Amino acid sequence: MNFKDQMQRDLSSVFMNTEEFADFFTINGCAIKAVEDGEDLIRRIQTDYGGMAIGDLMLHVPETEWAKVPKVSNPPHQGDAVTVGKIPAIVFTCARNQGMLDIIFQYKRK
Repeated sequence: MNFKDQMQRDLSSVFMNTEEFADFFTINGCAIKAVEDGEDLIRRIQTDYGGMAIGDLMLHVPETEWAKVPKVSNPPHQGDAVTVGKIPAIVFTCARNQGMLDIIFQYKRK
């Protein structure tokens, strides 16, 4: 087994294990496994965006999980409208990273 194969195996068996790191999030009515990363969101706000609030939620989602989400592009594009739980949101940014999608969501304000 090579390194890439081992990383893919670890993604599902360790990182996306709901008893260890991952949780279920409902996006557009579909429950998917993802890992919330508030610390990375704060770091990006501070270092990449000069302290400007850019989003409310950052999720690391396997590309295979995101493929289950209906009514949104795969991978999502900036500005795509979604519902996170029952909260309307838009995709602020999405980056591919070793079979994962790093997605930052902004909740819509009234």
